[in-house]
Formats: sequence, structure tokens, C-alpha cells
Amino acid sequence: MIEVRPPADDEADVVADLLYETAGGMYDLFAGGRDRAARILRAAYERDGNSASREVVTVAEVDGRIAGAMAAFPVAEGDARARAFLRLTLARTPPWRWPRTLRVFRMGGR
Repeated sequence: MIEVRPPADDEADVVADLLYETAGGMYDLFAGGRDRAARILRAAYERDGNSASREVVTVAEVDGRIAGAMAAFPVAEGDARARAFLRLTLARTPPWRWPRTLRVFRMGGR
């Protein structure tokens, strides 16, 4: 049976892993590697107002296990949410990685 629902507070790790899979290579470039990207996605999930916040995530559960996750919000919120995600990322990224992070952010059209 498939259930589509909002995620629970304690599902940050699995949701972060699934969101990472949506654009792993880009997250690696943006954050500087898989581990840092996963930490950033977990932090973003727990903070409202960004593009990976729990408030905008929906999960699909199959036979009691989360099988998919997506973040969706009105396009009008896109720029503000992306900037919030960037601020959160920069706060968790060594300053010498900021130029690359900002280049990748700009490539995404922000």
C-alpha cells in the first residue's frame, strides 16, 4: 500500500538522503561533498523557509517504509527559499569553499 503524507520530525535522515538523490552531483558541487551535503540537507529540513524545509516536503511510504520524498512550493517562493538555503549552506561551509558554492548557486539561476 502507498501512502503520501507529510514527513515526521524524526525522519530528517531518510528525507535528506532521498532529497540528495534528486541531484547528488549538484549537491556535491554546491556543498563540497556528499557528507557535507547530507548535513546541510538535514539542517535545512529542520529550518522553515528554505527549499528543503520539512514544511514543503512530502513523502511517499510503501509498505511502511519511506520510498520517496519531494520538496514542492509555489514558484513565487522559489528565490526567497533558494536564498535561505544558500545562507544555511554558507553557515555550514568553510569560507574557502564559498566561491565554488556561489558559482554553483548562480548556475542554478538564482
